[in-house]
Amino acid sequence: MRIEKGRFVKKLLIMVLGGAVIIGAGRYLYDHHIAQPQHPSLFQVAHSLTGQDLVFASNRTGTYNIWSRSLATGKLTDLTKSNADNMNPQVSPNGRYLVFYSNRDDQTAQIFLLDRKHPSKVQQLTYGLSPSYDPVFTTNGKQILFKRADQDGNFGQIWSMNTNGSHQVNLTPSLDDTYEAYKPEPLNATLAAITVRTRQGDPNSDELYLLNMVTRQLKRLTFNNVPNWFPAVNPADPKTVAFISKTYSDDPYDSIYTMNIDGGNRKLVSQKNTETDFDDPSWTPSWTPGGPVIVCISDRLDHQSFGRYAVFLMGLNGEAILLDQSPVGQDLSPILVPANP
Repeated sequence: MRIEKGRFVKKLLIMVLGGAVIIGAGRYLYDHHIAQPQHPSLFQVAHSLTGQDLVFASNRTGTYNIWSRSLATGKLTDLTKSNADNMNPQVSPNGRYLVFYSNRDDQTAQIFLLDRKHPSKVQQLTYGLSPSYDPVFTTNGKQILFKRADQDGNFGQIWSMNTNGSHQVNLTPSLDDTYEAYKPEPLNATLAAITVRTRQGDPNSDELYLLNMVTRQLKRLTFNNVPNWFPAVNPADPKTVAFISKTYSDDPYDSIYTMNIDGGNRKLVSQKNTETDFDDPSWTPSWTPGGPVIVCISDRLDHQSFGRYAVFLMGLNGEAILLDQSPVGQDLSPILVPANP
């Protein structure tokens, strides 16, 4: 497998030739040879991403910052310009704001809000000795869900707050100190998918649950001896969720799966790598705005350098198109956002 340096395409190119992926007029072009997609629908989705930016966390300049890549011009922008780590960006429903967590100012991880129209304006939303992680906007954009751990960084509950940081409420008070909840993902104004670690220190006990944010009731969705975590709801079909899991408990690699929100119809998305005979390790799924294509990270380019992640568009049959790869470091938690907030 190989990858060539990205090239800016200055004229309209809407064809696929020799494994080169061309995703539109003036789009960012990569040439690669990775499970070349046979279904034109994946290329059509890539070509339809006019007006979208790719936002992700990357340590390409040292610490992790939040970056954006224009899919129209290839322009790369460091949005946070911080000496601290800034992780897990999520976008507001109107596309204007990003929420993320950071350990800036030598403090424990806390939640921050960035105005994409004025990226230098970053507002801290949470404070204190207890770290906070995994922020995400509710579907109406009026609240933010997040994980709050104890002062030692252990355990954790799912909390909600207003977008200015006020009215912070624990949504999972029924979970005692033997459980850890993280990575909330709203389906609608009432329900959110979350991950719950049911046995401390055992990743294979990570299971997906459905949280009713009004009644605080929890419904377990997965029942197996492999980890199930990082849910991502398909915006075009909220009854479908992508998540990270494994084929068996000792599987060395994580893969991306989909299932119905009731826990049924579990399907493996990541394809087997024919050179290694393993499923391609893939993580942090999100979705294109209209679905049904997943945006994710994977080190399928280089199995010899575990953790050398790049960003892909992945069809539900496992075929993939490379969107971005850092020349150094790694890219994490990619999402697509409107280019003009």
